[in-house]
Amino acid sequence: MVHYQSKVVGRYILTIGILIAVSAVFLIIFFIGYLNQIEQLYIFGTSNDVLNLTVSILTCVMAIILLPSPRKQPILFFAFLILMLAAWIGAAIITVDSLRAGGLMSNHTFYVLRLKYGLDFITNHDLHFGDGLIGLWLMAVNMYVYAKNHWPRSIIILGIVSGALLSLGLFGLSAAFFGSLSQMIWNIWLGRWILGKSSPSEVTTLS
Repeated sequence: MVHYQSKVVGRYILTIGILIAVSAVFLIIFFIGYLNQIEQLYIFGTSNDVLNLTVSILTCVMAIILLPSPRKQPILFFAFLILMLAAWIGAAIITVDSLRAGGLMSNHTFYVLRLKYGLDFITNHDLHFGDGLIGLWLMAVNMYVYAKNHWPRSIIILGIVSGALLSLGLFGLSAAFFGSLSQMIWNIWLGRWILGKSSPSEVTTLS
């Protein structure tokens, strides 16, 4: 793990959970406006898209912060590096898809990324697939922590479930949406738990 002050880590993780909650509220407001044809509320759809890509990037930074450093297990460390890279690719997919959905990326820019820079893999998938890649990391890191008994078991189990639900996005299943909601609870729960520890340095150091 990158050595940050643990209180800062707790606040960071908690902030991600709060942003997911705000994003969900914006999505609800957007659908209310869409169903009732209230055009003034359509802006909340774009706001939700921006928050989606923001949360995905912040989650990938969290993956760096919480990167396990298993002693004498270089293969396991390498596996986590691959999963972290997959999460960042997922964040890139979510960013492109969210910008397009929110009308913040033109078709010209999209096709330049696709044809000129060869980013077919990123442009050919939607945010559910991106969430799925992030979900693989979330599930794996919680399974690792379960074995090491670093965090409360209830938080770890919720993290595993959240990661598994998000991973369903790899198969195009909309059930990944519930993974985002459970990730919100996981972030808030873990962040508050870390902040509530009198000496939280050990609980955020995954070795």
